[in-house]
Amino acid sequence: MAAENTAGRTTKSIIDCQRFGAALVVQDVRMPTITINTTQLQSLLAYASVVQARDSNTYGHMWRVSQYAGRLAEKAGFSPGEVFIAGLGGLVHDVGKIGIPDRILQKPGRLGSEEMALVKEHPRMGYLLIQHHPLSTIVNGVILEHHERIDGSGYPYRRSGDQISIYARVIAIADAFDAMTSPRSYRAVKSIIQACNTLRREKGRQFDPFLANVFIRMALQGEFESIIGHSLTGQRLVSCLECGPVIGSCTPSTRSGIVVCPECGKRYRLHPNGNGFELEWLGEHGQAEIQLETDAMREFIHSAPNHIHI
Repeated sequence: MAAENTAGRTTKSIIDCQRFGAALVVQDVRMPTITINTTQLQSLLAYASVVQARDSNTYGHMWRVSQYAGRLAEKAGFSPGEVFIAGLGGLVHDVGKIGIPDRILQKPGRLGSEEMALVKEHPRMGYLLIQHHPLSTIVNGVILEHHERIDGSGYPYRRSGDQISIYARVIAIADAFDAMTSPRSYRAVKSIIQACNTLRREKGRQFDPFLANVFIRMALQGEFESIIGHSLTGQRLVSCLECGPVIGSCTPSTRSGIVVCPECGKRYRLHPNGNGFELEWLGEHGQAEIQLETDAMREFIHSAPNHIHI
């Protein structure tokens, strides 16, 4: 039985996705107030922390997707409550990867067909994982549908167009952009222009055309410069010289200027270089430690409203 997308259907009554000219029409529909309980929000984000901790290759991914999604939603005219949901969706969209084995989640190269088939189950796994959570109704659409495509060729249910939650359509763009502009072991990083060209080419097929146009304009105007290549505001990322695309978090405020790769344990000294850093290997290994995006979670929880009106 197909899972019910409560958030997607509710949102459809709030945001009318018909386009008139270049405008996204927002209906004036009075909806119930949703209470955001801090403890409940922390417990929901704990699922996302587990996923991130298991894959050091994608450190900062949740924060970046959340930032892209929130800014896109705001620019597209979403209400403050809807912007919050988009940002939250960016943090939790991949919680279903909890059910993906480490040998697949941490595989350095491209996945085989059987491995990819298992990965494609993560939206359903995520939906089932959080279905009884008190905040599930505002994020289940994102979790279930962020790999659906506008043309109906996505997964898991091949939904199309406005059948897909508006939040999932936002996350689909943010998620794809971050994947293209972040290091991966199986391909080179794309420039902003290259990534935008891909978004432009996939409008109406993979991505919502209106939202894609808004996002592309923002990217080309430099509105994402403080997000790309960062794990938090002011915290840039670098690639370990040993692990290649495996990302290590480099915090300029580290007093000693010493960082340790969470994957191989190599110890490096940071040397500022323009807007980034150069790494000097100290010829020794430290203790490889799991990196948690606790600062990103704490920042989001601290800024969360007590109530949202959508």
